[in-house]
Amino acid sequence: MIPHTLVLKPGLRIYSIYNGYWFWGRPSTVDLWHDLRIVTTEIRPIGI
Repeated sequence: MIPHTLVLKPGLRIYSIYNGYWFWGRPSTVDLWHDLRIVTTEIRPIGI
């Protein structure tokens, strides 16, 4: 079994997939923050 981390957009559409164990393939907190920031700006544009 290989652990997976998914970042989902609304409607459960997949934005990105990370797969791996403790020291390789896992997203860092910064990676997840960056992905979620992009997804959020697609939903709600900056400045509103």
